[in-house]
Amino acid sequence: FAFIVGNEAYLGKSGGSIFEPLTNINNELLEVGEQLKELGFEVTSLINQNKVNLEREVAKWTQKIPGNAEALIFLSGHGMELHGEHYFASVDYTNHDIETIVQTANDKCVTLGWICKRVLGVLRPEGLLMSFWDYCREDAMKGAKLDIVRGSVLDPMIRNTDKLVSEFAKEMSRSASHLLVSVSRPGTLSNQEQAGGVLTEALLAWWRHPKYGTLSICDAQVREFIVKNVKESRRRDATQQQQIDWIWVGKRRHFRFRPGIDSSAAHANAGDIDVEDKHASLAPSAAATAASNAHIEIGGLARKTVVEWIEPNWSELKLDAPTKALWPFKIFFVGANSSENPDLSLKKEFEMMQRAFHEQFHSLADQDKPFLKQIPYSTCEIEQLMDQVGREYPTILHFSCHAQTSGVNLYEKTVQPQQMIPAIRHHNEFARKIGKTEIHVMILNACESDEHAEKLLACVDFVIGRSGAVGDRDAIAFTDSFYSNLFKGLHLADSLSIARSISSKGYRLHAQKDPRGFRLSS
Repeated sequence: FAFIVGNEAYLGKSGGSIFEPLTNINNELLEVGEQLKELGFEVTSLINQNKVNLEREVAKWTQKIPGNAEALIFLSGHGMELHGEHYFASVDYTNHDIETIVQTANDKCVTLGWICKRVLGVLRPEGLLMSFWDYCREDAMKGAKLDIVRGSVLDPMIRNTDKLVSEFAKEMSRSASHLLVSVSRPGTLSNQEQAGGVLTEALLAWWRHPKYGTLSICDAQVREFIVKNVKESRRRDATQQQQIDWIWVGKRRHFRFRPGIDSSAAHANAGDIDVEDKHASLAPSAAATAASNAHIEIGGLARKTVVEWIEPNWSELKLDAPTKALWPFKIFFVGANSSENPDLSLKKEFEMMQRAFHEQFHSLADQDKPFLKQIPYSTCEIEQLMDQVGREYPTILHFSCHAQTSGVNLYEKTVQPQQMIPAIRHHNEFARKIGKTEIHVMILNACESDEHAEKLLACVDFVIGRSGAVGDRDAIAFTDSFYSNLFKGLHLADSLSIARSISSKGYRLHAQKDPRGFRLSS
């Protein structure tokens, strides 16, 4: 599976941008796409993307790749480095100064880390991610401005690739193999004279070569071939020294773009060969086919494949637009452990919600701020919970607890949807009558809660449930990502899609109204 992006239509000085338009990126992207299709990849290709569109497309792409996928990402365009992170610039990027650069970069760029974490979040240990970044690393703080930041509190803004690699190694919990290749020279353009990229040219030469195209990506000869091609590129200014990063994070995988003898695998010691090396890796087309079967045979082990929820095409359903949530909105977090089940990390989950909440709304005056509340653990009856709901009129009810087919475990009680529906329906009818906010969204962050979520749709516009079991870590990751994006103004459907892509695809949305019309914004 390949996800390739090229940005060339930057605004330039005439449009108030620090980034000049690039040429030939679109043509080279077509060339890369055709070559990868010939090699058996299923290709998603995008040109001239802004931040919102690109993040949305990444989220969609990660939903369709299986856990054992051999995934490839290719980006070509302008970029920067700050805080040890690599930023890929949107085509609508304009300008910044020393005070606003970090905020502007976050608003108008997609980071390498953001994309890779989302892909690695859906890959299992037998998966592989290959990232190729042919982007211009413009020095974000040129000339005299560097003198301002060196030795000051802003010094961490100076580039630090080692820090980036360290972060990947620390956060890549699923241990999928990751090869990261980038070519540029910090402080200069990798796409010299606004022409196509030097790495793009080298990659195409590699994939087409009768010898090097058949070698493993672990083979030192492949890296040497890329380095040589970059140095000899006709597009490279002879006065510039290109920086080539060829970095492995996690176990190395002996993947080949073309069939042939894998010299590095053939000479590997038996003790150094990974499980993946002992068995032929699944070609992209085979991986896609295998993912539809009941079991996938990988490394001699049978792994059960869960049938995942496929997000519907909301526009085709022609659902009504939801009623706008009144500002400032309120969210209730209902966390409940049970003496019969292992304790959940409820405090940590709520803290992640608080962090995302404060990051987005800390600058607002108190009277304008939304409201996030944790329901006390002493609440043990649905009637007591609804009494608090009836006093404060929340927009979202978030339940984090245990559940099973018989109901949702609230404290020491098992509550069935049929017990909750009349109370919530009555509350919403009264809220509408007096002009208060209804409960629009309910979230059941609990194992086996999808069936209950579907029933609860009888009393609210949207309910999110979970099909199958969910681990504590995935549940917290879902909450963190979902609310971070919802608080930033993304609509409900996109917030869910992104959260599913980095935590678990078992989360499902049941909707009476169009989820693309529901946002938490002033």
